[in-house]
Amino acid sequence: MVNNWIAVLNQVMAQADEKTRFISCHGWTVMTKAQRVPQVAYLEKLWNKVKRAKAVGKTLQQAKGALPRQAFPEVGGLADTGLQL
Repeated sequence: MVNNWIAVLNQVMAQADEKTRFISCHGWTVMTKAQRVPQVAYLEKLWNKVKRAKAVGKTLQQAKGALPRQAFPEVGGLADTGLQL
């Protein structure tokens, strides 16, 4: 299911242009494509790390310990863009 979700996000990103705006489900933040692309890339990277951890037999706790704790570090400074609703 997550694989499909990431595939859909990547398809949406491919169809978006500089005029496209995205509204986040959490916080109602309006984002440009340039801001959204790193967020989607981060989700994909995070999911790949989870899959690798599972593939080598790590427990849920071990996998959690190896994952980044900060959500979307690549999208830092969003509040300073003036795109908040």
